[in-house]
Amino acid sequence: MLSRASSLFLVPAALLSAITIGIPMVSWAIDFQPVSPDELTIRNEPKAPGAPAIILYRQVDRNDNDAHQDEYVRVKILTDEGRKYADVEIPYWKGNLKITKFQARTIKPDGSIVNFAGKPFDKTIVKARGLRILAKTFAMPDVTVGSIIEYSYRIELNSEYVFDSHWIVSDELFTKRARFSLQASPFFLLKVHWRGYLRGQNLSRTSTGSTSK
Repeated sequence: MLSRASSLFLVPAALLSAITIGIPMVSWAIDFQPVSPDELTIRNEPKAPGAPAIILYRQVDRNDNDAHQDEYVRVKILTDEGRKYADVEIPYWKGNLKITKFQARTIKPDGSIVNFAGKPFDKTIVKARGLRILAKTFAMPDVTVGSIIEYSYRIELNSEYVFDSHWIVSDELFTKRARFSLQASPFFLLKVHWRGYLRGQNLSRTSTGSTSK
């Protein structure tokens, strides 16, 4: 089971038609990347020998101005054991966080795509006095060895918590590539701290935030 402790894209549509029939344009947290032939042919990862699955790409875009965080994950299933990562949990703190703009799909080894057409359901994972942590859980469709699973979603934050921005960069699965960005709040002094294992990474500053690649 894959558990997550997460650019705005508007799906192309004919504006005139949308106005005429009254259907709004759909927006996702982060749109899916194009299917890569190289990713479809991956059979193993030399930097993670024997890994049942690997994270091909992960993106986290934190926006403290609008109090939300967008997350995108793309996972390659390498073995039968790795198929367990098709069962996904996205933990969140009920009452302070909300999961929206969710989408998911499976890319089969032949490149065909199966969209997740269901709806994630809530499961309580921690319950104590004054505290309840839930998880949005869902099972990816038609997952076999060689499949790629990917999903994206938005975490809508309680505005009282935007001062404590942080990225969880490590994962139980080996990560080939990741991108993290922060649009900092103008009401707080921005300080960036990281541990030794991030040395050598590309950290760039902009007028609106910081980005690490």
